[in-house]
Amino acid sequence: MNLLGIFALALFVQQPRTASIAGTVVQVGTSQPVVRAVVEMRGGSAREPVVMTTGNDGKFEFRNLPAGRYQIKVSRAGYQESRPVSVDTGQFVKDIRVVMVPYGAISGRVYDANGDPMAQITVQALKYVYAEGAPMLTAMRTDQTDDRGEYRLFWLPPGTYYVTALPLGTSDVVVKMFEAATPHAAGRGPATKTGEAYAAVYYPGTADIQGAAPLEVRPGADF
Repeated sequence: MNLLGIFALALFVQQPRTASIAGTVVQVGTSQPVVRAVVEMRGGSAREPVVMTTGNDGKFEFRNLPAGRYQIKVSRAGYQESRPVSVDTGQFVKDIRVVMVPYGAISGRVYDANGDPMAQITVQALKYVYAEGAPMLTAMRTDQTDDRGEYRLFWLPPGTYYVTALPLGTSDVVVKMFEAATPHAAGRGPATKTGEAYAAVYYPGTADIQGAAPLEVRPGADF
């Protein structure tokens, strides 16, 4: 082997071999691609994430990645998903399928005893989550009614929710399950005028959380 050949071989040996990751983003339960989804690749030795956007075919591909463990995060308005993936030096990991679950929404109207719409009322989608081993009813999404008394709680991950309309001047509510045994324990609000006060009301129209109707939000559903 001549000197030039030895030099070229030395450069090839010394050159670090990188890896590649490629895949497709699709909607759950279908093969339909998610267009314009933002795909972030975090991890490895990179300090900053590598970002790209899927095209009409929902595909993405990252090249020249150092070997290591990465986290793929995919997001789009109404969708979000993440998953880990590992690559070795020189490896090309392809055909990764990232399934996106579309969020749902709950919309409706708040009105008073006379059937008139109530504006600027705080409405929340509540969900039971566990905190220190105990279930706690926690606000997941909040909106305020417009001049027609209408609201829309959007980008809700699939699950079971309860909807509450809060008294004027109240901005947050967190209800523990044991409080459900005491009607109105978490529902007393400030008086809005002399001789009248509003309590928190749960859909379909009760001040007692035990009488609240659960809403099962499925992927992409819009109540």
